[in-house]
Amino acid sequence: MILNPKLSGVISFKLSGLLKKSHAVSKLIGIFCISISTSIQGLVLVAIGIFSLLVAIAFKRSIFLGFILTLFGCIGGFIASLGLLQIGPFAKYLYQESTTFRGDYWRAGIKMAQENLLTGVGLDSYGDWYRVLRPDRALKDMPGVATMTNAAHNV
Repeated sequence: MILNPKLSGVISFKLSGLLKKSHAVSKLIGIFCISISTSIQGLVLVAIGIFSLLVAIAFKRSIFLGFILTLFGCIGGFIASLGLLQIGPFAKYLYQESTTFRGDYWRAGIKMAQENLLTGVGLDSYGDWYRVLRPDRALKDMPGVATMTNAAHNV
């Protein structure tokens, strides 16, 4: 039950020393690149991956320890989620203005789905419909009238 196979290569008992070292170096380079890109999302995902691996190891050693670690992870994840929404002690570290923009993109997408329930708007029409259906707040405040998007991230 290994939850993060990329990181687990560093601590795997089945790999040779050289392979473990190359895994470790590549992970450290990746973490360094994420940190200099000032990507909070990337660092959070690295932390989740490391924590998931620790939970898997804890469950192998003791089910009780695994459950306790999982409970702490759920509580920490909830507090971190609140921080992403500008609530709680971690808000100043986790919240980014782009979170608000993403909420506007979601609201516009939900309106598109509601107004075009049977036909949809098409893969390439999100940007056209965004300008029509975006929240009024997105026009007055940030990001402003000129802001436009061409597609949802998941296309």
